Amino acid sequence: MIFEGDGFYVDLIGDDDFGEITSVYNSNKGFLARHIGKCIVTEDWVKSEVDCMRKLHFSYCKIVESSTGKLAGIIEFKIEKETYLSLLMLNSEYKSKGCGIEVYKAFEKYAKERGSLCIRIDVVAGYNDKVYSFWRRNGFMEFKNAKLKWGKKILPAVIMKKSLL
Repeated sequence: MIFEGDGFYVDLIGDDDFGEITSVYNSNKGFLARHIGKCIVTEDWVKSEVDCMRKLHFSYCKIVESSTGKLAGIIEFKIEKETYLSLLMLNSEYKSKGCGIEVYKAFEKYAKERGSLCIRIDVVAGYNDKVYSFWRRNGFMEFKNAKLKWGKKILPAVIMKKSLL
């Protein structure tokens, strides 16, 4: 286990988790359409994505509901002085129930305990106003506009940061 919060824990994914991780992605159809231009992804796509991020030294983790052992989401990050939170995605059935804020708070504590001075996230423009609002409510401020490349897509985005000092 890497870190935990109320009702969940976060751990590195294993080879037997790819099916459930694929389900998490596929439960977020709007995300898939906007970010990668697909309605669904395959387990092979997920494996390729995880391999790519691991090569860049990101931790690719599962979020597990403690009471049931059910995979509730995924989180991908790189802990450094400026920690990069690349992805925090919940299975759609866990959305709007306070799970995202619980996971984020525990993640922030984890990053701070490891010497991180701030957290960076990139929010794709025009995807979902609730996502942008979530990060603003949690103390993130716009830093600058950017273009993100995901696969063959170039996406307009805003880089947001939060100081942990």
